[in-house]
Amino acid sequence: MSNHSNIANSRPKRKPRARPLPPDVTARNLAIEKKRRGEMNDNFLELARLLPGLGSTRRLTKVLIVNKTVEHVRQQRELCLAAAQDMQDLLAENRQLILEVNALRAQVMGPAAPLVQAKPMTEAMAQLAETKNHVFGTFPAGFGDNPTEDFPTTQSETSQEPYDMALSMNHSYPVPMQQTAIDLALENSQNRIEQMPPIVKR
Repeated sequence: MSNHSNIANSRPKRKPRARPLPPDVTARNLAIEKKRRGEMNDNFLELARLLPGLGSTRRLTKVLIVNKTVEHVRQQRELCLAAAQDMQDLLAENRQLILEVNALRAQVMGPAAPLVQAKPMTEAMAQLAETKNHVFGTFPAGFGDNPTEDFPTTQSETSQEPYDMALSMNHSYPVPMQQTAIDLALENSQNRIEQMPPIVKR
């Protein structure tokens, strides 16, 4: 008797069968799920229309949309980083030319000569310059809750730039935070201009 009782106790207990939901609750849940799926499909289609690489695709799938989106975002980020560096180089060259033009004007027209002012930095230029400081998550737990990570205020992906892309108080072209090789080159250029013989007006 004891053996039979032990065998009976060792058998796994069956889980209680879930009670069926009332018809009104089931219909409401199905309607909510149908609406959610419809909105998600619309978002996938909208995302596909924003990807230039899917313009000639004949068979569109969600996996293809996600893969092409990741590829496109990575390419655009690389282009933005390259464009930000090119913009920084152009701003440095523009600043050097402005110094040379103002030095020539002062030499020809005197101290009262009007100075060339740098154009203000636009919002698009400022956002492009901030591309290298974007912070991304790692999501070690995947979907769902992830532990909060402590990020620094700015996370730079590149080495120290020739000069910082910080906006001045009047939102003009970025001014150098400290004296760098570019500043020394500009000072040497201005010294050469000042050492030129004066232009005699006839």
